[in-house]
Amino acid sequence: MEVTSGDASIYVIAVFAGNALNGCQNLGDNNLCGIYDERPLVCRIYPAEINPFIPLNPASKICPPEVWDEGEVLFTDRIIDPVLANQIECSRKADRDDARAKIAICEILGLNVAAWKGNAFTVYLLDREQLFDAFVFYDALMRASQIRTDWKVRVDTPVLRQKLKQYGVALDGQEGADYIFHPL
Repeated sequence: MEVTSGDASIYVIAVFAGNALNGCQNLGDNNLCGIYDERPLVCRIYPAEINPFIPLNPASKICPPEVWDEGEVLFTDRIIDPVLANQIECSRKADRDDARAKIAICEILGLNVAAWKGNAFTVYLLDREQLFDAFVFYDALMRASQIRTDWKVRVDTPVLRQKLKQYGVALDGQEGADYIFHPL
């Protein structure tokens, strides 16, 4: 979605994801999914990448080692399973359809720092109740209106910082950040 950043317009993509940094809360002691039949689309797609610009890298996945031992081969240059390809396309369509709402929810929560594509991710770890309240607020009041937040971009590469500054993009000062900056 197009947003304002300083004197420039930039495009921001908000991705809402569960926190599985220490493993999925639904994964049992036997490494089997406890909600397998009801698991969300993102879990049906995992470990494949939804983002077409991110290559599949098993080392970057939080999967039990036996996942990579046998079974169907996943290609990094294309998806060969038609069911998986359809699931990925459905996920991408849902992301496009929900893009404005996700940006509005970020703005309601004051989450207005984004990373530059191909450089990093900004990751916010939110309280569940706080996120729920933002969804309720959006559903009740915000669907017809918009919050105009000035977005900032966080980059640590001096050359890229200078280039963005020349284009009038507002840069984050990086002090006391309330997010995780995850370089790619």
